[in-house]
Amino acid sequence: MSMASLNVTQIQQPKAKQKPSLDTLVFTYSSSQDGVDENLLILFHGFGDTHIPFVKLAKSLKLPQTATLAIRAPELIPFLLEDDPQGFQWYSTYSPLGELLPNPNPSSTLEDLTRLLVHLVEECNWSSERIHLFGFGQGGSIATELGLQWNRTHRKDLGSVITVSGPLLS
Repeated sequence: MSMASLNVTQIQQPKAKQKPSLDTLVFTYSSSQDGVDENLLILFHGFGDTHIPFVKLAKSLKLPQTATLAIRAPELIPFLLEDDPQGFQWYSTYSPLGELLPNPNPSSTLEDLTRLLVHLVEECNWSSERIHLFGFGQGGSIATELGLQWNRTHRKDLGSVITVSGPLLS
């Protein structure tokens, strides 16, 4: 067979992924340790924590072909003493009098996180099916609510949603 009769098709490299850039959220983005960013794992910490331990968790997982995005919850927890380390929450859990809210409302946070997902898909070239959500406690509730809302409003699936001790609020 001669070289002239071969049909050769150039292999398309995956689109380069851009680092997310939104002013409304504090986060740490890390490319995959193997240099191939095919999946994105978004991590949501629990009530009273920050994103920093989840940055360390993500690095220790060493997931192949998976970039990570650890996000800090937007609200500073009220009622902390001066010497207490800063802690954050995804939505208000206590009333101004310090009483547990029976029906917390994560709507404003979900709006910001939905904008983040739109940004990741439309501007950073992530396929929604390659985006995975992982949350613990209050962050797990946010992950499940976000996944559910995304599916309802965009009619597209996310890759997966994993929650540890985070109930569905709606």
